[in-house]
Amino acid sequence: MATTKEDAPSPAPGSSFMSVFAHADAADVALMALGLVGAIGEALSTPVRMLIFSHIANDLGNGPDELQEFSSKINEVTNRYNNHGFHTSLTSDLILIN
Repeated sequence: MATTKEDAPSPAPGSSFMSVFAHADAADVALMALGLVGAIGEALSTPVRMLIFSHIANDLGNGPDELQEFSSKINEVTNRYNNHGFHTSLTSDLILIN
């Protein structure tokens, strides 16, 4: 027997998405906040990684005018890339905690 739209139960009046949070205690709220921060960090990681890599590609494309200046630019950008990797691993750990 197929259910029709008329047979389906309608949501209770006054129920909303926020009613999900009515039953959350402090630990649940803290975990949801950590999950939100982790998700935002993960979402931002790819665009930031591409931005940093574009700096590396630009420095490599310019070529070494002076070898010392060239290697210092590359080292500076790769340090940024390593820092980004560290921070990305922290945000992914926040997601794994949840």
